[in-house]
Amino acid sequence: MGEQLRRRVVIVGGGITGLAAAWQILEECCREPVELVLLESSDRFGGVIQTIHRDGFLIEAGPDSFITDKTGAMDLCQQISLGDQLQATRSTCRRALVVRNHKLIPVPAGFVLMGPTRLRSILSSPLFSLRGKLRIAAEPFIRAKSDGQDESVGSFVVRRFGHEMLDRLVQPLVGGIYTADTDVLSLGSTFPRFLEMEARHGSVTRGLAKSGRRRSTSGQSGARYSLFMALHGGMETLVTQIVGQIPRQSLRLGCRVQAIHPRPVPAGRSCAWSVAYNRDQKIDADAVVVCGPSHLAAQLVEPFDHGLAGELVKIRYASSVVVNLGYRCDNISHPLDAFGFVVPRKENMGILAGSFSSVKFEGRAPRGHVLLRVFLGGVLQVGLLELDDSRLAALAHKDVAGLLGISGPPLFSMVHRYDQAMPQYRVDHRKAVAEISRRAETHTGLEIVGNGFEGVGLPDCIRQGQLAARRVMACLATSKPPAI
Repeated sequence: MGEQLRRRVVIVGGGITGLAAAWQILEECCREPVELVLLESSDRFGGVIQTIHRDGFLIEAGPDSFITDKTGAMDLCQQISLGDQLQATRSTCRRALVVRNHKLIPVPAGFVLMGPTRLRSILSSPLFSLRGKLRIAAEPFIRAKSDGQDESVGSFVVRRFGHEMLDRLVQPLVGGIYTADTDVLSLGSTFPRFLEMEARHGSVTRGLAKSGRRRSTSGQSGARYSLFMALHGGMETLVTQIVGQIPRQSLRLGCRVQAIHPRPVPAGRSCAWSVAYNRDQKIDADAVVVCGPSHLAAQLVEPFDHGLAGELVKIRYASSVVVNLGYRCDNISHPLDAFGFVVPRKENMGILAGSFSSVKFEGRAPRGHVLLRVFLGGVLQVGLLELDDSRLAALAHKDVAGLLGISGPPLFSMVHRYDQAMPQYRVDHRKAVAEISRRAETHTGLEIVGNGFEGVGLPDCIRQGQLAARRVMACLATSKPPAI
């Protein structure tokens, strides 16, 4: 028998989705040998994941952790021998604060993003008026919506709990996660479990109680901080570890892809593609995995599928900014007895939220110092992104200084911008994704994945990359290359 030709898979995009796809393809190679090529346009892999070490501070320019109830990131860390590097949040101060009249107030204990597990903490909170508290308490008696249709987060919360709950708590908590407008943010694509609670129990309050969240969120508020995990050396450790397990000849930086084209299918092949990059270079492939924002994917598929490109550009994105600030503890009067805070839109401040990084995780700042992360931008603060870095840093310092009682300037400030990086899951987003998948499936050997489709967190992106890799390998296995 002759030797079989090796298949080639090209991955476009070296962020965490592309890296997860590359790692999974290499795992599958024992059953179906392939040549892997990973093309990344920038000078580094990892996308928004970047860790910076400075003067004893461990600074995350992008995500600083991942959630573990979605197992993609946790499982991958174990598989690539990072299990001993996993770092949980501190066991104390697991709560969030919210701005009310320019002062920081605790989020009611046991509150989970869009619903209370402890009605008593809501009734005793200064966040709500008496009328607002009575409206929240009435939620179990509100008739459930039964048409099964998607709706916005804002519509759902107002319908179940009233306007005060949305404006003073849910909008800053949920809107901040997605840098989104809750009036158009899809509930079904972001927090479907709340839809399921209403359908199954007729009430979010009853659903949370019956799901046991009263016990699992004891003493916590806002996010479920006990479910968050980081890495001792920073999140870029994950990138470094994956890159280190990919053959060097497979990794190509500084390769900006301009187009992908189907090419004539040779005998014995089920799919064939040509990938053009850096203007005058190209590489042929049996399969292509496009990882990245959907509007960039649209540019690549436009020449051969105008309809698919049209669906991809319908997914909108927002830009955001992360500002890291270092301070001496002696210059901060607030006790920092929480993991961070969120800012309601109606407070008319320049920032969306702040995270007390060195309180949330050990080893983020040297003794006697504090590291803060401040978030700006999103669809509700588009104008702010026109400011230069120095003005953004000054704005972040001004707002947190007022809230935390900070005297004097920061020891340093670092600004990182993310242009058109956060997808906006609008109502009926799942239908849009289903249509994109239907159209993409007509092109054998083409996969399009990224945070614009089925989740924005690291576990979601990792899962999408790995599933795309498995589909590609299954596609290649359906027809064997000719022997030579």
